[in-house]
Amino acid sequence: MIPGSPAEPTRRPRRRRLFLAAALVVVLAHAGPAAGGEGDAIPELFADHAPLAFELALDRRALCRPRPTRPCTPTSALLIYRTAAGEAQRLEVRVRTRGGWRDEHCDVPPLFVELAAPPSEGPFSGQTLLPITTHCRTSSSRYEQYVLKEYLAYSLYELFTDKSLRVRLARVTYRDLGKRGRAAERFAFIVEPFDHLAARHHATLEDIGALRLSETDAFELATLELFQYLLGNTDWSIVAGHNIVRMRDARGAMSAVPYDFDFAGLVGAAYAMPPPNLRLRNVRERLFRGFCRRELDWERLFVRFIEQRSAMLGLIENVPGLEHAQRNDVREYVLDFFDVVASPEKRRREIVDACRPIPNDPPSPRWRSPKANGGRPRRRCGAHPDACAPQAVEAYIEHAPSTTPPTAETRRRVALEALAAATAANFLPHPATARS
Repeated sequence: MIPGSPAEPTRRPRRRRLFLAAALVVVLAHAGPAAGGEGDAIPELFADHAPLAFELALDRRALCRPRPTRPCTPTSALLIYRTAAGEAQRLEVRVRTRGGWRDEHCDVPPLFVELAAPPSEGPFSGQTLLPITTHCRTSSSRYEQYVLKEYLAYSLYELFTDKSLRVRLARVTYRDLGKRGRAAERFAFIVEPFDHLAARHHATLEDIGALRLSETDAFELATLELFQYLLGNTDWSIVAGHNIVRMRDARGAMSAVPYDFDFAGLVGAAYAMPPPNLRLRNVRERLFRGFCRRELDWERLFVRFIEQRSAMLGLIENVPGLEHAQRNDVREYVLDFFDVVASPEKRRREIVDACRPIPNDPPSPRWRSPKANGGRPRRRCGAHPDACAPQAVEAYIEHAPSTTPPTAETRRRVALEALAAATAANFLPHPATARS
C-alpha cells in the first residue's frame, strides 16, 4: 500500500458524516492562497462557489457564429442579474459563439459574452469577457448533466494546482427575443479567460510552437497527464496545443493548463468518441497518454492523488443539480481510478509502463551518423525509440488525437515541433515535413 493511502475499503456505502467531513476538506482546499503573487485577490466572480443566477436576453436567430472565412459582428444582448441587495441590474453586452464541435452541433453553443463597460462592483466587476459553457441542447435534460460533470472536472483539477482555470457555476435564463421572449433556464458555468490566468501567474500566453519538455516541470506536467487519465480524457495534446493553454513565466519556464473536458469518460457525453487511432471502445475506456520521464518520482505522484481522494469525493457529492444516478456513476468512475493507483501491479501496467517515449533524451548509442554509414542515416530504435526521428514524429502525431485525420498542415507543424523538441541536430528532416 502506498504511504498515505486510505485505510477504508475501496467501496463504502454512503455516510452523511463522511461526506460532511469531505465537504469541509473541499472548502479548505478552495480557501487556499490565490495564485500568482502573494496577496493577489480572487475576483468576486470566482470567490463564491454558489451558482450565480442571471438572464441573457438576445435574438438567437441573429447570434454571431464566427468562422475562419466568415467573421461576424458580435450580437447585442442584455445581461440581467440581481445585486446582493436584490436590485436588478442590466448590462449591455455583446455575444458570439465559441468552441469547435459544440459550436457547430449545439442549439445553444458555448458563448463569449463581452462586457464593454463592466460594473464597478458585484460579481461581474472587472470582467470584460465571460467564456460561458452552455447546455448545448434543450431537447434533453442529459445535456445539462454533461455541463455539471464538466464543471466538476475543472473543480477537481483545482485541488491539485493553482495553475488551473477557475470556474463559476451559473443558473442562466436564456430569453429569445426573436421568439416573443421565450425563455429556458439551465445550468452553465463561466471559465476564467486565458489572459487572466496568465496574468495572475505573471506569465505570457504561448502560441503553438516547438515545445521543449526541458522547459517544463516534470512533476507538474505528470500531474496534468495523470489527471487526464483519471477523467478518461484523450481529447488533448500538449504538443499540438489542443485543449491546452500554454504559458511561460518570467523565468522562462513553460506551464500547461487543460480545458474542455466534454469528451472525457467522466462526463460520458453521448456525442463523444475517442480518436480512432487510439482503438478505444468508447470514451469511458481509460488510456494513459503521459510521457516517460526517467527523473519522475511516480510514487510521489500516486500519493499526491490518493491524498486528494476524500476531497474529490466531497466535490462529487456537492455538485448542485447533479442527478442521483449521475452522481453515483461519477463516483464509481473515480473510484475505479483509485483502484488502479492503489495497486502496484495495476498502476505499473496501466500507467508507468504505458507512458509514451519522447524525442527529448540523448540519442541512442546504437545511432550512427551518416558519415559512419556511407552517407545514409542508420537508426535502430529498439532500445531507445525516441532516438529515431520518424518514430518520434509519428509519436507526436498520435499525441494530437482527433476524430478526423490530421491535415497536411497539421502533420507538417507537429513534425517540426517533434524535431525541434529532440536533442541535438542528429536527425534528418522527416518525409512528412518535406512533402507538406
